[in-house]
Amino acid sequence: MKLAEDGICQILQAAPDLPEALHLQGLIYHQTGKSDLAIASITRAVSLDSRNPEYHYNLGVIHGALGKIEEATRSYHACLCLKPDCTDALNNLGLILFEQDRLEESTVLFQQAIRADPEGIKAWYNLGMALHSLGRPADAIEAYDQVLRVSPDSAETHFNRSISLLTCGKFEEGWQEYEWRFRPVRAGIDDVSANRLAGRAAVSLHRKRILVNDEQGIGDTLQFIRYLPMLKARGGTVVFETSKPLKTLLDGFPGLDELVTTSAGAVPKPDCDFFVPLMSLPCIFKTTLETIPARIPYIFADCAKAKYWRHRIRRTGFNVGIVWSGNPAARYQQAKSSGLEHVNLAWAGNPASKIATGRSNRLEYFTPLADIRGIQLYGLQKGAGAKQADELSGLLDVVNLGEEFEDFSDTAGVIANMDLIVTVDTSVAHLAGAMGKPVWVLIPAVPDWRWMLEREDSPWYPTMRLFRQQDAGDWRHVFARVAKELEALISE
Repeated sequence: MKLAEDGICQILQAAPDLPEALHLQGLIYHQTGKSDLAIASITRAVSLDSRNPEYHYNLGVIHGALGKIEEATRSYHACLCLKPDCTDALNNLGLILFEQDRLEESTVLFQQAIRADPEGIKAWYNLGMALHSLGRPADAIEAYDQVLRVSPDSAETHFNRSISLLTCGKFEEGWQEYEWRFRPVRAGIDDVSANRLAGRAAVSLHRKRILVNDEQGIGDTLQFIRYLPMLKARGGTVVFETSKPLKTLLDGFPGLDELVTTSAGAVPKPDCDFFVPLMSLPCIFKTTLETIPARIPYIFADCAKAKYWRHRIRRTGFNVGIVWSGNPAARYQQAKSSGLEHVNLAWAGNPASKIATGRSNRLEYFTPLADIRGIQLYGLQKGAGAKQADELSGLLDVVNLGEEFEDFSDTAGVIANMDLIVTVDTSVAHLAGAMGKPVWVLIPAVPDWRWMLEREDSPWYPTMRLFRQQDAGDWRHVFARVAKELEALISE
């Protein structure tokens, strides 16, 4: 690269206004991390030859890599004015619009790229991701199928397709595709993948040690730990590895022989015969909508913790536990991309990355609930969102107990003393559902796959009701409906 840079410099010494050389110099600077020099060189090339779409395109790529979205957008538009069928510019501009939640516009650009190159798999991939984010998972599956027709081993496409399948309730195929999250093998998992149980449902587990790793977020753990008794029933010793906040809550859980904790991101190094990620158990047991193991409760509050929190809670009214903000650091399994590159495919990630942003709202939205006579709100909120309770202390009557929680055994202790839980899509929703507590979950217009589409109940939790946004971002309509339903419940 140094020789190439020196060679271009020599050419430009002889011909300082040669746009081809300036453009090439800019690409070399970009490859060597000299972004400011790269922009200066290609900008100079554009000023000398503004009719070359390639110059505008690569200038857009470099601006995009630096996070200069407005500049990148202008460059891509300039490229497309000169070359309307430039598929890379269409894709990259579509991705910019996608990240700005301009989903319909991004879809149009991806479709234009497909018309220009029907075999272009990056446009089909991005179209599938945009369609899913628009609440059209069935159409997204068709787009992903086009990618797999050309590139059948694309792990990112198989995984994203699994999310769309599961959202549509097509569980049997969806679980199979979900296993692609380990291809290529995730860093460190290869150490135990030879003994991974996934897809080996018929193997004998008698007198074997099976390590189950929680692999994803706390909510996922609380939802899918229901499968451990089913695994235990096949014989062997079940060892479950989870995060510290769940250890006390899960001590003595049926189907568990050993419970160990690990630090976040640590890779299991177990002394075991088989290893299975928790989220692979639905695939192993061939779960369908009709066979979801939904007997509740399967998680119980510690009696001492429930008694402790009972003394902190008024018993004169209807007590509602609320959570208004999800964990911004929650782990979402995503199919990552290489980003906006002028040589590599510009693929977007998984729609879960967008869904994560819909898992929070503001405490002030709960005001209509607090105004209902006979209602007392208790916050189960931890983390940064808990500060909102202090900020609204004079305007909203809510007692936030969450900041006192040491772990999820405290959360369960409070839930046991509530008449109802109202929460955004967080781990508390799963805990309340697993405990058999009436729980109303507030979910965005395009929800996480486990809530599927349109239905108001959940096959995973019989005591759960789902309150969905009608329009993306519109929480006020949701809370108006929740308040109306809560008033009706109180009047009964």
